[in-house]
Amino acid sequence: MTHYINEYYAGRWTPAAWKPSKQIEHCVQCHGPDDPQHAGTGMNQQQGHMECLMCHQDHTKAATSTK
Repeated sequence: MTHYINEYYAGRWTPAAWKPSKQIEHCVQCHGPDDPQHAGTGMNQQQGHMECLMCHQDHTKAATSTK
């Protein structure tokens, strides 16, 4: 691990860029950006690279009634 940190600061290595899946792009638009707009509202709390829908429901889809 230390090797890659040293390589990073020496400008010889860059970590792979994370691209969210299509299923969670809408989640990361609000909960992921590290910018002043989202930091001020406390919405930039997503720091991992997990799939949101493993634990959370997709709030963009209408809830269906089971009556």
